[in-house]
Amino acid sequence: MTGGTISQKEVNGKMEISLSSQELLKNIQTDAQLEYIDISRSSGSSLKLEHLFAVRDLVRSREDADGFLLITGTDSMEEFAFGLDLLIKPGRPFVITGAAKPSDVLGCDGLANLKDALRVIESPEAKDLGVLVVLNDNVHPARYVRKHDSTLIGMFQSHPGPIAQMRRGKPLYYYSGLPHIDRHLDAKLPTQTPKVLIWTMAVDPFLPEAALIELDGLVLAGQGTGSLAPWIVEQLSPQWTERIPVVLTSRTAVGLNFDDHYYRGSLEKYESKGFRLLGYEQLNPLQARMKLILEISSKIE
Repeated sequence: MTGGTISQKEVNGKMEISLSSQELLKNIQTDAQLEYIDISRSSGSSLKLEHLFAVRDLVRSREDADGFLLITGTDSMEEFAFGLDLLIKPGRPFVITGAAKPSDVLGCDGLANLKDALRVIESPEAKDLGVLVVLNDNVHPARYVRKHDSTLIGMFQSHPGPIAQMRRGKPLYYYSGLPHIDRHLDAKLPTQTPKVLIWTMAVDPFLPEAALIELDGLVLAGQGTGSLAPWIVEQLSPQWTERIPVVLTSRTAVGLNFDDHYYRGSLEKYESKGFRLLGYEQLNPLQARMKLILEISSKIE
């Protein structure tokens, strides 16, 4: 466990992350032999790269474990899940869950999510699907899950849809395979987290030159299929695209960062000027930032 809303309750008039993983799971019936490890008690907004690698290293060190359940905060769950999916080799079930509501609130969804997550871990299909996110009766692949609402129980959705849903107390899988993704299994935790900024393009876009000086990488959330205004391209290429990796994505939650079918030449238009698009085609800006951080970390000696 790393913490999150699921482990919060009111203490002396304030909300605190006070429940351990063992306390959260004590009322759930399961035949599995559970071992409880609390990596931290942090909100999702306070998680760092060191927490991500701590989870990865724990998985590597426990060859005796048949599966893993990570309880974490929903604020950064889509990023954290995607990062772990890039760091952990499939072969054993790895499921992430949490809650939209604190543990002491009427209608708290945490217990149901925990029970469902355990059922997914027990399903034979889960072991080869990489990291899965289980919330609100849905089972999402980490690479497709998106947080679409800030507070509602149904806050997470995925495109093209959940890989499974909970039916009759167990997951019903709708498709059993996922496309290949390049993982960074040998990435090491750097002594200092690479400074990678996400900058969103909007009407009359601008990009402060001063913000670029200390960066190790830049992710641009372009409009539509990753479109950039000509003056932004001129500002960044070649002086910045030759100095740091500059990744171009779309600011939309789902979609591609170029489309050579309708917008012929859209890939060459930007890649010829040093922008990175290939390898990030279907990633949203948050995922692209995580992938770029891990790529930079992999090159640090």
